[in-house]
Amino acid sequence: ILDKLATAVAIFGRDQKLTFYNRAFVRLWKLPEQWLDTHPSDGEMLDRLREARKLPEQRDFQAWKRQRLSLYEKPGDELEDDVWHLPGGKTLRVAPQPHPFGGLTFLFEDVTEKIELESSFNTLSKVQTTTLDAMQDAVAVFGTDARMKLHNAAFARIWDMQPNELSGEPHITRIAEICAARFGENSA
Repeated sequence: ILDKLATAVAIFGRDQKLTFYNRAFVRLWKLPEQWLDTHPSDGEMLDRLREARKLPEQRDFQAWKRQRLSLYEKPGDELEDDVWHLPGGKTLRVAPQPHPFGGLTFLFEDVTEKIELESSFNTLSKVQTTTLDAMQDAVAVFGTDARMKLHNAAFARIWDMQPNELSGEPHITRIAEICAARFGENSA
């Protein structure tokens, strides 16, 4: 089953030696399977990946390596995912998990595309907000759920709305209630 996953998986025993890897792991790191089948230690793996310039650049590699290897001594609830920005532009989410028989299982998920999409979305959102705020006309955009998704500074100024009244995607009826209370129901 693990061999069919797109996520790279490597299992290291309590002695920190490689006991299992899947096809995605081989594709990700491009390490010779003959070498992987010799059950190298996690430290040897890190050294080999560093020599091949396949790991994130570290100011003090030895300290980083010691910190990484110290994960074998931590309880499972202390293990946190890490993000590795690799040379060549690939970004991985590295998730260490305790193995039931001791040691650790590492999941290496390529999140490059997700990071790029988030960055593009954030850039688009900033451009959209800047464009809306530059307009003199009041603009508010409501979604199909009748909740405010966007508004510009002119909308807040013209309707005398406070930031806390506009935060959290307020429902259109809430906006109407606030405006009616301030300006009366018959104001135009």
